[in-house]
Amino acid sequence: MIERNAFVGGCDGVAVTKSAELIQEDPMGTIPHALVLIMGDTVEAVRAFHEIVDKKVRRVALIDTLQDEKFEALRVAGDEPSPPEAYSVGVSESLFRARELKQVSRILLLLMLIGLLVTVLTLLSSMR
Repeated sequence: MIERNAFVGGCDGVAVTKSAELIQEDPMGTIPHALVLIMGDTVEAVRAFHEIVDKKVRRVALIDTLQDEKFEALRVAGDEPSPPEAYSVGVSESLFRARELKQVSRILLLLMLIGLLVTVLTLLSSMR
C-alpha cells in the first residue's frame, strides 16, 4: 500500500509485484548489483541485461557497484564509443551520504502522503 500511495503521489513506478497489481502497472526495478559483480563491468552488465531481458523492462543501471558514481554515470550515458541501452541510472540508498538520504526520505514520505490524501479524497467524493 505504501508503494501504491507513492505512485499516486507522483513516483514513476513500483517494484513489488503485488503493489504493481494494485495500480495495474508492470513492476519495475534495476539491473541487479549481482549482475554487475558477475560481469565485472557496469556497462557490460547493462548490455547483457538488454540482450536477454524483455525490451518492455526499463534498463535502470546501478552505477555505484564497482566505481565512482560520477564516472560510471558518464560511461552508461554514453561517454564511450558504443553506449549501452539504459533508461536511467540509479544509486542504492545505502550508499547515499546521510544528508542526501534524509532529503530523499523526506521527498518519498511527501509523495506517499500526497498519494494517501488523493486516495482519501477520492473515496470521500465517491461516497456522496
